[in-house]
Amino acid sequence: MSLTLWEPLRGLSALHQSVDRLFGEALRGIPARRGDGLSALLKWPPVNIHETDEAIVLEADVPGFDHEDIQVEVEDGTLTIKGEISREADEERDRYRRVERFQGSFHRSFALPGTVEPEGVQARLKNGVLAVTVPKAPEAKRRAVSVETG
Repeated sequence: MSLTLWEPLRGLSALHQSVDRLFGEALRGIPARRGDGLSALLKWPPVNIHETDEAIVLEADVPGFDHEDIQVEVEDGTLTIKGEISREADEERDRYRRVERFQGSFHRSFALPGTVEPEGVQARLKNGVLAVTVPKAPEAKRRAVSVETG
């Protein structure tokens, strides 16, 4: 009689590889950035966030969307961007063999710091990029302080 080491998670690695392979095949051709696969797809559209002295700016890539397809809301310290787009094909004339262009809806939310003015939020759509500007409150803006002698 011999003792065998019981490893309850032994098959987990093989399962993980199988799921990665499954999603890799299903999502092939969908452009994704860092972290290709399902996690990149769930974070659509891609958003860059940067800060200036006056505001926090979010830039989202939303090609093919018109301004009426997109909603920007600010509520309880959360900025939410929503959008929906659909493509209607003439079934008698168009027969698709492959569809890779995005159609459907998206929803992304971002927590805002308490040092912004939500009433002053502005959104602009230009060349497929949605720019949302969230102005900083006056007390949060950088200011120079003079140094006195004596």
